[in-house]
Amino acid sequence: MEWRKIKGYEGFYEISTDGDVRSVERYIPVNRKDGTVSERLVRSRIMKTKQNLNDSVRVGLSIECVVKEHYVYELMRQSFFEDKLFLKFKDGDNTNVKLSNLVFIDKHEPEFTFEGRLSEDALTQDILKTCFIYEDGKLIWKERPPTHFKDLSFYRCFLTDQAGKVAGYYNKRTDSSRDDFGYWRVGITLGNAQGTFKLHRLIFLLLKGYLPEVVDHRDGNQENNRIENLREGDHKRNSYNLRIPTNNTSGYKGVSKSKDPKRRNKPFRASIEWDGYVFGLGSYPSAEEASTAYNIAAKLLFKDFANLNKTPFKEENFKWKGKFFTKDYHEILNGTFNWSSKSQRKKK
Repeated sequence: MEWRKIKGYEGFYEISTDGDVRSVERYIPVNRKDGTVSERLVRSRIMKTKQNLNDSVRVGLSIECVVKEHYVYELMRQSFFEDKLFLKFKDGDNTNVKLSNLVFIDKHEPEFTFEGRLSEDALTQDILKTCFIYEDGKLIWKERPPTHFKDLSFYRCFLTDQAGKVAGYYNKRTDSSRDDFGYWRVGITLGNAQGTFKLHRLIFLLLKGYLPEVVDHRDGNQENNRIENLREGDHKRNSYNLRIPTNNTSGYKGVSKSKDPKRRNKPFRASIEWDGYVFGLGSYPSAEEASTAYNIAAKLLFKDFANLNKTPFKEENFKWKGKFFTKDYHEILNGTFNWSSKSQRKKK
């Protein structure tokens, strides 16, 4: 074990390669009542250290009754590697301040020059590979390179707070009354820029290497971010996969209930919209049968992007009546439907 003088406290304190700080044995002047001055021996002792939660070891040093706290790792750097920068604790334990557990570097140069808000366009598959490990629909923070951070103190905070942990948080949509309507999001900092991104888009980019216009959840569940549940889409096709609106009163997508007493025998009406074209699918005595009508039309028009109703009414019991099911359905299926003959709803 080697002891070194502490810069700025020479003759008062020393520090060892084991991370211990001791006061130096010395004589100090003492003023006596008779006006004379004598000397008193102050023996050497190991100084007590303290530590707050998730913080490193600190020690209080004093000269002329002025006490100042210092991080022990910083005192080690000044005493043993004055021209270097402290990087991290080798074993990840910030209470282990032995010199053998401290990693130093010659300089720190941030890799990125981003400023302000970090955009999705700045992210690449290679960047995400240095940040995350994918595990069953989740992203786990890796020990990121120090060059990702503008300052080494931010890098060390990341190692303590996030490295090895699941990335992100659940962000519920504040404009929705549905508790399960929202997305998992992840905040990423690169240099001086920071941005928050949807988890499922990060996973898609990490594993596929590119980002489409829309990353769609096959099952419509925004919390299921397993890669097998994610697929490429666009805003048009993504709208096909939307769940039941919160203002829906029938309990089924594409189904509404009429209050007209003339429709009391068949109060449930089914309809579907595709690219601005609205098709009436008929009226039915039960919401369940009307929901099946919607399912059949959705599978025709939306194909794999259809978000179907979960209904007990079996498709084989559905009666194919009405203009859509006796004429339009088959013409759309065969590619002979005359779209120009049907008016299209204007897009807002």
